[in-house]
Amino acid sequence: MIFIPGQGFYDDGESITLTKIPEIWKDYTFIGYKIDGAWAKDNPPTIKMDRPHEVLAVFEKTDEGFVTQTGILIDSIPRVSTITIDDEVYLPDELPVTLEWDEGTTHVVSVENVVNEGADMRYSFDQWKDTESGTVRIVTAGEVDSLIALYDTQYYLRAITEYGSIEGGGWYDKDSTARFKVTEEFVTDNDDSIRYAFKSWDSGDYIKSVENSIPIQGPMTVKASWDEEYYLDIRSNIPDYVPAGSGFYPQGKSLALIAETEIRSESADINYVFDRWVSIGPNPVIISNTVSPSTSISIQNPYIIEARYTKSYLINAWTPYGSISGSGFYDEGDIAEIKVVSNEVIVKPGQIKKTFNGWDTRGAKIMDFSSEGSQSLEDITRPNLMVVADAPRNVTAQWTDQYYLNVRSSQGDVKGSGWYQPGSVVPISVSNPTQPPGMWSSYSFVGWSGDIESQSPTAKVIMSGPRSVVAEWQVDNTPGIINGIILGALGIAGYFVYTKTKNRGGSMTNIINTKKDGFSFDRRSLDSLIGKKTEPKFGGTAQTQTMPQKKFSIIDWLMGNDK
Repeated sequence: MIFIPGQGFYDDGESITLTKIPEIWKDYTFIGYKIDGAWAKDNPPTIKMDRPHEVLAVFEKTDEGFVTQTGILIDSIPRVSTITIDDEVYLPDELPVTLEWDEGTTHVVSVENVVNEGADMRYSFDQWKDTESGTVRIVTAGEVDSLIALYDTQYYLRAITEYGSIEGGGWYDKDSTARFKVTEEFVTDNDDSIRYAFKSWDSGDYIKSVENSIPIQGPMTVKASWDEEYYLDIRSNIPDYVPAGSGFYPQGKSLALIAETEIRSESADINYVFDRWVSIGPNPVIISNTVSPSTSISIQNPYIIEARYTKSYLINAWTPYGSISGSGFYDEGDIAEIKVVSNEVIVKPGQIKKTFNGWDTRGAKIMDFSSEGSQSLEDITRPNLMVVADAPRNVTAQWTDQYYLNVRSSQGDVKGSGWYQPGSVVPISVSNPTQPPGMWSSYSFVGWSGDIESQSPTAKVIMSGPRSVVAEWQVDNTPGIINGIILGALGIAGYFVYTKTKNRGGSMTNIINTKKDGFSFDRRSLDSLIGKKTEPKFGGTAQTQTMPQKKFSIIDWLMGNDK
């Protein structure tokens, strides 16, 4: 009976090549394979496993006759494996084996796959000398004259690590190169603030690399060493700012701590100034200089360190007019004193000015230092404002318009000129001239001109803008006419006086004196004409002239009716 290997279950679609059948077996001649009842033309055939198949090897009996025998040598190099030949076992020390088989007969020869030689050395089947690779051979007598199994010597590479795991340890052929590595460069402890970092191998071609190699000359052991590292957590009390340097560091490492001296917020209205370093973790750390933004520590444990900053807020004071003082950054909780430099700003001289009218604090907390302790709404009108720096703040000085009322007059006195709020109703007035009227003319008020029209000496002006009003006067010539008539009459009278005095020896100049405002009679000369006593002017004896006792008026005298 011939044993034909290959029977069994196979995956769908797999291709199976059967064993080649010898042409003559004992007194039988091989005719061919039948697969599922159909003859196959190849020996050995290849079958595709797309369904179950039935394979039959067909032989034909030949006439009995003389059978030729042939010899075969069976061995292994090195002689380490037992060899089984047709169910008979041959030990290594029985090798080599030489057998005589009838020509054309089929035999089964098998060897061990692995032969152990202690815990860290073994022999591994490589192939047969004729390059066949299976450990089981079906041999037809007469086709080969020898079967020699070849074995490789292998040594065990033991790779050791205290943390993590290693890939690449195991059996390697002698004189080969083993390649191995640690699967993780860093291994975290149960406490996630402690980890172990790969340091080196104790032997190999690349001892500092996580991937290493070594030539195999015998059983070998390699070991990975690790550094214990601690996590340094660096924080700050500033939102979204973390100083550089957080991470794992080896125990004993001296490390620099560096933080920004000053940081401005993205909106530029909050300023942070470095104050100090503070150890806030469960393991206290010694910081060489806590108040310097650049200092150092020694890593001995996991640490948490915070950079502390003082916070200051921008108090921004703005005014559309004039100038203002006090804007700037203030430490949190401080009081910012904002002050308007001048309460009034002239926009158009003599027409428009702005006057300070309080503050728009936009919700800022304001304080004063009165007994009440907190500022009321009325206090916001003061030019000095105390703002609590509890957040960035914007305060604006508010201003109101004032318009100038210009009241003018060429005569008399006017009232009402000055600065007034928009919408004010301002009374104005003008008085008559205080000087006496002249000889020839006088003035009379006729009304107001400019931004109002009124004939009354008292009026009211609505201040909807800058205003200018003028008192208008009319010249009155009535005094000149009257004085002309008087002067004409006096001229006529003077002529008669002159005639009288000339006839009587009198002098016209002694009777009539001219003054600035008109003519007047010299009382003493006139008295002498009418017979009255006259006192001496500068001392001396009084002179008395007797006039006619008949009563008459001076007009009569002038007209010559005194006779």
